[in-house]
Amino acid sequence: MDGVIYVYHDHQLRVSNRKYKIKDLSAEQLKELTSEISGELLLLGDALQLFAAHSRSDQQLFIDIKDYGYEKEHLD
Repeated sequence: MDGVIYVYHDHQLRVSNRKYKIKDLSAEQLKELTSEISGELLLLGDALQLFAAHSRSDQQLFIDIKDYGYEKEHLD
């Protein structure tokens, strides 16, 4: 929605028995919702730094961007 890229395993966020489509939420809304559950979502840049700090040379990281047609915009 606002171009902020998060790392998450699903296209929906479940909070208090409600489902929210992540693509329909702003970064601020996500921050508020994730504070109600177990923590916050990682930004892509922060996640990549964390993975790099703890990776081994024999490991590979694969990223699957699911943005329903806007994937190329994130790679530029």
